[in-house]
Amino acid sequence: MTDHLPPKITDLNLDHLLDRRLHGTPWQAFWQELWGNSGHFLILKTLSDIANNGWYASINDVTDWSLIGAFTLQAWCLTHRKFHHFWGNLIGPGLYTLIDLPTDGWSFFESPSHLMLWGFCLSIALSQGMRWHWMPRWSPYLLPLESIVRTVMVWVAYLIATATADQVMVTPVYIQEFFTAASHGFLFSALVFLGALMGLQSLQLAKQQEKTQETAATLRDLAQWGMGNHVVTSAIANPEALKFQRVERAIIFMDIRGFTTWCEAAPPERVAQLLNRYYQVVEPEAAAYQPLRVAFTADEVMVIYPDLSEALRAAVAMQRAAQTILATEHLGAGCGLHYGPVVEGLFGSEGVRTYTAIGDTVNTAKRIEGATPADSLYLSDNAHRQLPTALQSCCRKLPPIQAKGKRCPVELWCWCGEDFWI
Repeated sequence: MTDHLPPKITDLNLDHLLDRRLHGTPWQAFWQELWGNSGHFLILKTLSDIANNGWYASINDVTDWSLIGAFTLQAWCLTHRKFHHFWGNLIGPGLYTLIDLPTDGWSFFESPSHLMLWGFCLSIALSQGMRWHWMPRWSPYLLPLESIVRTVMVWVAYLIATATADQVMVTPVYIQEFFTAASHGFLFSALVFLGALMGLQSLQLAKQQEKTQETAATLRDLAQWGMGNHVVTSAIANPEALKFQRVERAIIFMDIRGFTTWCEAAPPERVAQLLNRYYQVVEPEAAAYQPLRVAFTADEVMVIYPDLSEALRAAVAMQRAAQTILATEHLGAGCGLHYGPVVEGLFGSEGVRTYTAIGDTVNTAKRIEGATPADSLYLSDNAHRQLPTALQSCCRKLPPIQAKGKRCPVELWCWCGEDFWI
């Protein structure tokens, strides 16, 4: 047996599942980043080269392949949310420049397409750096501007492609003459207008996604509080798992002894405070051993486990935690554990449902708990026989009890082990 605590169960699995539902898989995020951000210049550059040089020349151009590799790496880096968006958006142009600079020399920066590359990438890097890291509150203004930069880049690429086809240099005079042409001016205005519309739409979608994530987090918390992590995860990942099924389960019941009598003399506020503290210390211990369900009904706790050894660990830990709270009021909790077949699933009507287990195993576990004195843990004979030998030796045989509703006496064992293996 291990001599240390097993890893605590957290919400990481459920958070990961919800995150994938809301944001997609890593590969989906990569393709979205590549086609939605990093690949914009790459696409325009490729189309421009094909228009000017043809397919064959573009396919055999080593620098074009280096451009593809650089921006693919950039997209992969930006897929990771913790990566800084300012520096991430400079990976593509930086690598491309390092690869092409030894070939072109300083004339690299005389190329209009290279100037467009750096101008565009720096603009996007600044915008995303401010939106994601430096000034998130400016997002409503920066997102439409960023979209305008992307659409205007199409006009700049068209200008450069036209100059290349006409075999003229791109100078301020040429740009002014190009812009004053009616068709080119219309195209520029249309692209700015289109970019603004697309930016506003992206802003609206971003806000809706943020609200969706907030709502999903709230619904997740409410569902977990009502049904537990296992049920919420199953409902998202595999709803079929919530249908009625016959399985072997370990059932724990724990109840405060003398609680009704104590409540009669205590103010309601004091009763509420005690119960709340009792829940707050018992639930984390129960949740640490992978339960399928943790339910509170007044001073009673019911927990369902798929694994018997983990259930026994949980029962001992729950008892220990409960004692720290109840001893101050001279109270104690009795705990019963049984293992056997149950039918579990979602029970209830269309309006109200809950995930639980039913059957004789559950009823017997409740009867065992009812026979357990304060600060003690009783196990059924079936649960005792299913335990490893080392744990069986930590139990003491008890006289059988005639439980209510049971035709045959219920064989019991009392847990007498130390906490060293918890």
